[in-house]
Amino acid sequence: MRTRVIRPFRSEEPTSDPTAELSGGVVATTTPRLIPARVAVIAALCTTFSVAPMLVGTGAANASALVPCTYGPVETRLEVDCHNDDFTPATVKISAWCTNFAYIGWQQRMDQRSDVHITRDCGPGANPVVWFVSSESDWEHMKNRLESMERDRDDHHRGRHT
Repeated sequence: MRTRVIRPFRSEEPTSDPTAELSGGVVATTTPRLIPARVAVIAALCTTFSVAPMLVGTGAANASALVPCTYGPVETRLEVDCHNDDFTPATVKISAWCTNFAYIGWQQRMDQRSDVHITRDCGPGANPVVWFVSSESDWEHMKNRLESMERDRDDHHRGRHT
């Protein structure tokens, strides 16, 4: 019975080497795999994002009724326009990824009853691919926080500890 040693990331190829007869005609070589899975996935993503950036471009829906925003890509930029209809200040948050793998993260405060225009650029030759824009007035934030605390309290009283 012959025992072969199998090493990860090595290929075994038959050889005509005369010393190979001692090892059963198979010699372990140091040739690595041609394309590891990670490299293939990254290459596919790069190709997709560079060839058709507008095809995969997405944006998240705005959840705030008091601070509506309109947004979208314009050439290499992500343009965001928001209007705060509330009597309290608000916060606008932007997260975006570009075709050059640049990350755009931005948070800006708004005064009550005001408008804001935000422009963020991906850089030369790059386009926004995936973006998320959220806005929330301070009143909405406090209301959501109180509701969350009430849910946690109710869950605690019901014995659903997390």
